[in-house]
This record gives sequence, C-alpha cells and structure tokens, in this order.
Amino acid sequence: MINLLPEKQKKRVERERAYLLITFLMVYLIIFLFAFSGTLYGLSIFTAETLEEERAILKEKEDLYFEILEKDRLVEEVNEIAPRFDAFYREQISLTELVKKISSSLPEEAHVTGFRLASRDGEDKLITLEGYAGNWEDLLFIEDRLEESFSDVSFSPGVWAQVSDINFTVTFYK
Repeated sequence: MINLLPEKQKKRVERERAYLLITFLMVYLIIFLFAFSGTLYGLSIFTAETLEEERAILKEKEDLYFEILEKDRLVEEVNEIAPRFDAFYREQISLTELVKKISSSLPEEAHVTGFRLASRDGEDKLITLEGYAGNWEDLLFIEDRLEESFSDVSFSPGVWAQVSDINFTVTFYK
C-alpha cells in the first residue's frame, strides 16, 4: 500500500501510533501492577492469618511446656521429700506392739501410771515407765520380762530398798 499523505501528516500518524502503543502499554502495565498488588495483598492477608494461627499454637505449646515444667518441679520436690518420709516411717515403732510387750511384762498386781517415749541419737527409742508394784517379787518379775524384750533395763535406785507398795520408775531402749 502506498502512503500518499504529506510528510507532516505521516509524522503525525506515526506519533499517534507511537502514543497509542505507549498508551496501550501503560494501560497494560497499570492493569498488571493492580493485579500484582492485589496478589501481594491477598498473600499478606493469608500470611497474617497463618502467622496468627501459628502464634496461637505456639502459645498453647508454651503453656503446656510451663505446665509440664511446674509438674516436673513438683515431682522433684516430692522425690526429695519422699526418702525423708520413708526414713521417718522406718524408724517408727508400733505403739500397739510396744504396749502389748509392756503389758505382758507386768504381773496382775502391778500397773503403769506413766509412759514416755523419746529418741536416743535418732537410733533407739528411750522408754520410761512409771508404775506401781505390790511387792518386791513383782518388781523382779517385771525386770526379768522387760529384759527379754528390751535392752538396758534400769530401775530407779530407791525401789529395790522397798518391800511392798513400790512406786517404781524404769527406763529401757527399744
């Protein structure tokens, strides 16, 4: 096709073509930038929601972790205390058994008026009995029976001088 337009108009047509091309390119560039910014905005919203969910999960796990740490600390405290309780209960004596042994050591005419139990150096228990014996033979019977079950049986010195109606004090170890 032959272009019969004057030179001035040819240049003007060429410029219009160039402006049109630049305008189309600018419109396409603007549309692309809007689409790209929309994509970035959507991606930022998605990332923010995901980040918030991850923070919530992390918070739950932190709470669980601190709860486990607290329980672990409590278990350690109990494990520290437990051996002391075990040692304490191992060192205990059965008062029922002790009272049975003492009552079997007494003749029918004798009776106990006082009872004390104390620890000696954390090992043996010092037992002190105060009581009444009708006569000297009952006192000997009590001494023999207590020596069978206990150690270091010791009567107060003045009791052996009395013959009847004897108020005695005896100490021994379990």
